[in-house]
Amino acid sequence: MLKKGSRRQNGITYKLLADIYLFWKQYDLAVYNYKLSNQIYESIETKIVIAETQFLLKEYEEGEKLHQIVFHAFFSYE
Repeated sequence: MLKKGSRRQNGITYKLLADIYLFWKQYDLAVYNYKLSNQIYESIETKIVIAETQFLLKEYEEGEKLHQIVFHAFFSYE
């Protein structure tokens, strides 16, 4: 019987797939897989890459919103 990978490993795998799509300029597939990766295993790095890729897709409002969320979460001292 095959062992299931950890959530973190699964998240990393989808992020790697998204990185490949980003390299090949398939931004819509990259965003989809980055979001899937982030749902499985949240990371600030992935959220930043999602926002940057959304800008490449010209989804400026969505990218800006996510950048603001990350900025406030990262620099919140409360």
